[in-house]
Amino acid sequence: MNTTTNMAISEQTNTAPNSQNITNNMTQPDAEDSNSVTTHMNIDSTNPLFPSLPAAARPSYAQQARKPAPPKIKYAPGQFRSHKPTAANLELASKLFNAAQQPPTAEYKYLYFPSNKRMKPSIIRSRLTLLGIDNVRILDAHCPDWNVIGLLIHVSYEAELLSKFTAAQVEPVSYDYFDPTHLRD
Repeated sequence: MNTTTNMAISEQTNTAPNSQNITNNMTQPDAEDSNSVTTHMNIDSTNPLFPSLPAAARPSYAQQARKPAPPKIKYAPGQFRSHKPTAANLELASKLFNAAQQPPTAEYKYLYFPSNKRMKPSIIRSRLTLLGIDNVRILDAHCPDWNVIGLLIHVSYEAELLSKFTAAQVEPVSYDYFDPTHLRD
């Protein structure tokens, strides 16, 4: 931008040597600036220090459309909904169709545990994970009152859940919603 301004000024003053000097500065470095990096060089195909890159042949749309699509892999092998189930996945799936299993029951219950403060359900679930409890088996986690956490579970999971809490040295507490101390009327 600065060189075009200088060239326009030199054309107005009609000084041929000065305009020749400006064009030489654009293509060749000055003798005094040969040791330092020069800012007067043009980067184009005529400069031997910076040769132009070869033009890459761009494929047409038809050529790109002829290429086969890469296979889509949704999940890693052995993970949920994998097309290559592991032996453990097959055993788990076969339990669903086993007639020897007892029929499902709709028996659920709340277990209450002590807490030092009220917490969001997401925080309760993250703390349960630290204890090694499977969050999928916990149907509801909330704080019904100060210093109490309520967990809704299936009755068949009660023994396993209590064993994990006793391993963490936490005992369940008895809590009644309809106790006058909890109603706060």
